[in-house]
Amino acid sequence: MKVKTIAGFITAIVALVIVILGGTTMGVVLLFLNIIGLYEFYHIFELKGHKPIKWVGLLYIPLIPFIFINNISEPLTIKIAGTKDINLFTFIQYVVMALLLVIIVVRHKKHNIIDAAITVMGGYYVVFLSSFFLLLRYKESGVFLFFIALVGTVSSDTAAQVFGVKWGKKKLIPEVSPKKTVIGSFGAFVGPLIFVVLYGYIINRLGYVNIKLYHFVILAILLGAGAQIGDLAASAMKRYANVKDFGKLIPGHGGVLDRIDSLLFCVPMVYYYLRFISI
Repeated sequence: MKVKTIAGFITAIVALVIVILGGTTMGVVLLFLNIIGLYEFYHIFELKGHKPIKWVGLLYIPLIPFIFINNISEPLTIKIAGTKDINLFTFIQYVVMALLLVIIVVRHKKHNIIDAAITVMGGYYVVFLSSFFLLLRYKESGVFLFFIALVGTVSSDTAAQVFGVKWGKKKLIPEVSPKKTVIGSFGAFVGPLIFVVLYGYIINRLGYVNIKLYHFVILAILLGAGAQIGDLAASAMKRYANVKDFGKLIPGHGGVLDRIDSLLFCVPMVYYYLRFISI
């Protein structure tokens, strides 16, 4: 327990520093985390006998350095240099799909359509979703906007555990996550409604952002749902593979994907909500 607590504390501090620094530092760190995360994702499916084409999945990785090198905050501006309207992610997706279609024909005895689907899923789940970490951070006042997602997921997870341990009896979805309870799920909304709204009030008062408070109420509700969906989706994948964690990178806390499963769902949610309200 002591090792887990220390590892968790150090990880949290390092993560906060990286987000605050942003820029190339955050981009380079995210690049390496993506490589590790892809390995973790494909590995758990290999344990079930599947054969994802890992080298093809790695073709999604260039999306990350392209974003931080060019300081991009809008997905539709991720264009290939010297072209007029070729979006980088669209191009990568075409190359990946073309290669996979060739592979399942030429190497049909080794790889099937399920292997191809897992390969694509890894690219979307790990690289595409985490690319929004940079897209959100690179927006104006991005560090404060990114912390909306961070405060929401942490408060949701923490409140869910507190409510679940103290009052939880009825299980939520025991087949997916045996420890989660209905009351814990309720707590997962209470946490963000308190802390995201409070955070929104503070950063508005300090002049870091100009966002109406009711937007933070809406975001709190969305994050309460999103944090749980992200966590449960990761649990469903691990349950399928009969593993407790995606990896063992952080003592007592699992791998990269175990630490960011909720954020992978919530950061894009915050990003697009802010886009919808023209921020």
